[in-house]
Amino acid sequence: RDYARAEPFYRRALQNQQKMLGADHAEVSKTLDGLGRLYRNARQYQKAEPLLQQALNNVQNARGPEHPETASAMNSLGEMHLAAGQSAKAAPLLERALAAREKALPPEHPEVGTSLNNLAALKASQGELTNARPLLERALKIFETNGGTNDPSVAQCLNNLGDLHRALKDDAKAEPLLERALKMKEQGLSPEDPSLVPTLNSLADLQAAKGDFAKAEPLAQRAQQLTEKALGPEHPETAASLTNLAGLYQKMGNPA
Repeated sequence: RDYARAEPFYRRALQNQQKMLGADHAEVSKTLDGLGRLYRNARQYQKAEPLLQQALNNVQNARGPEHPETASAMNSLGEMHLAAGQSAKAAPLLERALAAREKALPPEHPEVGTSLNNLAALKASQGELTNARPLLERALKIFETNGGTNDPSVAQCLNNLGDLHRALKDDAKAEPLLERALKMKEQGLSPEDPSLVPTLNSLADLQAAKGDFAKAEPLAQRAQQLTEKALGPEHPETAASLTNLAGLYQKMGNPA
């Protein structure tokens, strides 16, 4: 994912649209959202937030607070706050997005599934594990109904559900979910896609907890290599991945 190459094209499109269409036009809001998501995926949250907030303001003024497009903009901003660890800011946005989507869309619509998945992630981050589980299970059913086994949303939901079972100390349920998530991601993504990293890390931690270091080591190594390639050698997440790998080697040398 070459964020640096994409950024100037978004910037040029935004400048042209604002000049020709006006700052509040719907097409401007779409470009603001796209650029904001780009920065969010690159972990540049300070750049992402004002763009996504402006996109939400524009579409809410144009469409109203309960329109599906407004819900999508709320969801984008809520996802950014969730990724940045700002759960207090994420919660009202994600809750409002789900309420608006459930009111305007069929119950099995994929956007309802997305909101359920995000709200479950929020609940899990706040330690509300038992509240997160039914949200994730409902989201998974929606994604499987709409996209089948090749839908990337299914893989992400499986990953989240596996992580939830790990947090609930149920590795027996977590392992097949995480293995299925990794297999689906590998089938649909390039071998170097950084989206593989969370699943690789989760499986590595699970295998290490079982004492199966022969399985854990290549998973952790691959996660570290992908993180460094995507974010660079000096990024904090690269440092964290190196620390995880070092911790694994320490366990291998001193098994409990």
